[in-house]
Amino acid sequence: MEKKLRRQLQLTESAIESADSQLRDLYREIGLLVVQNQADAEASLTPLLDRYTGIQSEIARNADEIESIAKIEARRLEITDRQKLIRTKQQEIIAEIQPVYEEIGQTGFMLFREHPLIDAGYSAIFQKLAQYYDEISRISSQQDQVRSGIESSNIFGKAVLQGKKLLLHSQKTGKQSRLPALLIEAGQRLVATGFIAQIDDPKLNEVSEPLVVAQKRIAELDDEFETLSEETGRLDSEMEELTKGKRIAKAKQERETAISNLQSTLVEHVQEIGKIASGTTDPLFETERTRVIGKQEEIGELRHRLDRITAGIEEIHIQQKLDSIQRKIDETESHLKQLSQSKEELEIQRKAAVKRRGKLTDLVPDSE
Repeated sequence: MEKKLRRQLQLTESAIESADSQLRDLYREIGLLVVQNQADAEASLTPLLDRYTGIQSEIARNADEIESIAKIEARRLEITDRQKLIRTKQQEIIAEIQPVYEEIGQTGFMLFREHPLIDAGYSAIFQKLAQYYDEISRISSQQDQVRSGIESSNIFGKAVLQGKKLLLHSQKTGKQSRLPALLIEAGQRLVATGFIAQIDDPKLNEVSEPLVVAQKRIAELDDEFETLSEETGRLDSEMEELTKGKRIAKAKQERETAISNLQSTLVEHVQEIGKIASGTTDPLFETERTRVIGKQEEIGELRHRLDRITAGIEEIHIQQKLDSIQRKIDETESHLKQLSQSKEELEIQRKAAVKRRGKLTDLVPDSE
């Protein structure tokens, strides 16, 4: 029987739990109706409704802060990527205009040599370049002499001059290979010193035009980079204000936890509003109030049944204890009966022994 009662206990407890959940749902329905019709709510519910609004505001604030943190993170990544792209683009532009510097250096050097009146202050820029051109020119003259000598020399002389020819070619090639770098260096220095504007030569202006365009583009990119850096500073300040110095992940997690807790609190608070409102006479939720009463009665009946089942189980346990006690009583009584019988038998044996003994004084004199 106890097993059957315990099964009924489980079923009844489950039914109560389900009915309680349904009652909470009803309270929540009523609470939501009250919240949706706050203007018509009874004055006694105002403090609860104000608390509801406060909880909602807290949830919204935390959600907005999470969104703000996410937007700042996303924007910071965009800025970082864009700044990397800017620097890459600038490097590409700088690489692309190297030939322009070479042309400027070449054209400027030619102008410097063709026009002796050009400020001598620029001679230092062209000094090394002039040395290389002079050396190349000297080597070229030597090559012409060697070629002429080869044509007029005997076999032995030709062999010697052929070796010298190869040496001169190697020297000239080495010098010529350095010219582009020297021309680029000269072009860069000319641009830096304002040579182009001072000379105002049509040919020099023409070859430097791509440089002007490139410098303008680089400057625009620098401005954009600086603007993005300033925005990064503002974003960092905003993030610092939001996170209070904590790690971003931790700051977000704290707000997510807060939202979860607040949402649970909000659900419970709506239920509380509904529970209190269900006790009023507001016609807005008359149908729900009737269902609440019905559900409360159902829960009452189930709890009464649960109490009866519990009492039934308790009665079984009490009866089991009573049975155990009775068994002990029966065992004790049986034992007492056996002891009583043993006592009676021993008493008969004692009397028989006394009779056979006779007077004790006859057996044990007083002097002993």
